[in-house]
Amino acid sequence: VSFSGCEDSQTSADTIEKYQAGGAMTQSFISAYRQNPMSTYPEFMAAIHRRLKQRGFKQRPQLTSSQAFDVKNTVFSFTEGFQPNKNQVIGRIQRK
Repeated sequence: VSFSGCEDSQTSADTIEKYQAGGAMTQSFISAYRQNPMSTYPEFMAAIHRRLKQRGFKQRPQLTSSQAFDVKNTVFSFTEGFQPNKNQVIGRIQRK
């Protein structure tokens, strides 16, 4: 799973909050996680989007994954729910 700071057509903003510089998405990510550490991926992404919007940022963070998973019902976690790679081919497929 990978979180990006914005859509491809956007730029991720930097900001300062409580005298600490950092990315706007990163700070919103931390805030969303602290508010609800047991949220599903959609709930978590919605909380990040809300926090960014409240702070006046227009960027829209994106969630991507190389593995299919039940995104609607899976709780975001730093430590649980990891699954082995289920792709039939591991690595990059080169096309000529």
